[in-house]
Amino acid sequence: MKFRVLRDSLMLSVAVVLWLVPTHVGAQQQAKAGKAASYSKATSATAKSEAAPNPTPHTADGRPDFDGIWYHSEPGPPVELRKGGTVVYQFPGIEQDPTAKIEVGTDHTSPAKNNMPAYKAEYLAKVNELNATQLKTDPAWACYPPGVPRIGPPHQIVQGSKEIVFLYADLNGSFYRVVPIDGRPRESVHRIDRSYLGDSYGHWEGETLVVDVDNLNDDTWLSDNGLFHSTSLHVTERFTRKGDNLIYEAIADDPKVLTKPWVLPTRTLALSQEPVFEAPPCIEQDGAHLTSTEHHDNVR
Repeated sequence: MKFRVLRDSLMLSVAVVLWLVPTHVGAQQQAKAGKAASYSKATSATAKSEAAPNPTPHTADGRPDFDGIWYHSEPGPPVELRKGGTVVYQFPGIEQDPTAKIEVGTDHTSPAKNNMPAYKAEYLAKVNELNATQLKTDPAWACYPPGVPRIGPPHQIVQGSKEIVFLYADLNGSFYRVVPIDGRPRESVHRIDRSYLGDSYGHWEGETLVVDVDNLNDDTWLSDNGLFHSTSLHVTERFTRKGDNLIYEAIADDPKVLTKPWVLPTRTLALSQEPVFEAPPCIEQDGAHLTSTEHHDNVR
């Protein structure tokens, strides 16, 4: 906010100075100034378009450097849709239609609003029931951790030679994941009890970090709309850095309840210098007052 105020003040000062310039400046000087400004603007635009993207940094051991603060790049502001008199807000390419019904065999490789997991026929009734009652049944509304993959990409990454740490400032509080990347035996990071964020194990495939997540409990959803999962859920995340962008991909495979793996929309994160502050603890106070799903948006 301070930077915005400073910027606006500077812009106002420049405008006042220009307004105070004597009006008797010769037409020839104005023409020259206009040509110079046009040339400068065109040159800057050409240089910007021809400038190569920043190179991808690497660590001392030759791995891509994911260390930094990253922010989710959303596809745009929510779109207001009207369905039979009901107003539905959704984020194009990310959010899902809360009035949609789950169907077997739906194409889940497209980032469209109907990009939903393909449930087995015997679980469709359960999904639709949870979808209709999600204001009461969605674990996220009760301040539970969002789980994986619902938590999405991290807001900040701290990278070492043996482990990489994902930090989240989520709607439901602050969370973290410690992912080994040094090739240690996978059994060494396996915990006895299942958890909301599960066990993560990383390995390299060229310039891409691949993170396998398992040992998840079934107290979370994959996303909105009653998209539950079982303890058989296995999530594969892929992180690829290209210059100042980090590409995040995720696939959720739950053979117990899904007919095929669910491919989530690819997310692109932009490197940022703004700090990530600790999210306050989640305290549920709205559940008793919710009456519809109009504003039930999963903005992760």
